[in-house]
Amino acid sequence: MTEEILTTQENEDTPENESVAVKPKKKLSEGATYFLAAAVLLAGVYLSELFHLLEEPLFSLVYNGNLNEMFFAVTSFLYIVGFLFAFHFTARKYIESPFFRVKGKIDLKRTIALYLMTLLPIILVAIVLKFKFKIVYGLGEKITLMTLVGNATMYAQEAAKLVAITYFIYLIHRGVSSLFEIKGWLSYVPFGGIATILTFGIIEFFVNNTPLSLVHLILCLYYGVIWLVSEERFGITLVLSLLLYIL
Repeated sequence: MTEEILTTQENEDTPENESVAVKPKKKLSEGATYFLAAAVLLAGVYLSELFHLLEEPLFSLVYNGNLNEMFFAVTSFLYIVGFLFAFHFTARKYIESPFFRVKGKIDLKRTIALYLMTLLPIILVAIVLKFKFKIVYGLGEKITLMTLVGNATMYAQEAAKLVAITYFIYLIHRGVSSLFEIKGWLSYVPFGGIATILTFGIIEFFVNNTPLSLVHLILCLYYGVIWLVSEERFGITLVLSLLLYIL
């Protein structure tokens, strides 16, 4: 009698057929989720180029020149900032946030390496520009209030893009790390920087064609190297990227 009761209880606790057990819903793999987020980020940022369509109807009959560029830079900046807030608010439900990640103090060797990685490109570019920093070269010989305001709006727009680029590097790096076990010499490969130069870099090279476009193209890869050397620190990568872009 006791054995029958135990057998009955065991049968109630055990599914009658393993094949009819409820299966979990299929989800995108972690790596695919990060790559999808990176694609959405890239597409969302470059929707800002549509604001060029507003220049002609607004300014063609009033003013033609720096005002057009300033209007585009301001509207693009506001849009990118708003998009990044919306993107992060949505993405953090599915992926780990790149902000406020707990990390120990960066060691002395890496600190020195980061200083050198920041100073050397700035010095080399200054030498190529006949001992002028990029920010001075961009202002030109005749500096006016309009020039200063125009450059300020442009740098604000690019700063917003650099936030997106740093986020993009993080997403690609996490995506690759989720799919593959990165160790040995692979740990030195800047996957995020390579992806950035093939996306943001090439787009910027053709959309904003300037004498320094090639420099900015190379810097996209460099940002990925900084990400690795800084041990994946978002803040350090962003600040050093801004310094390299401006100076």
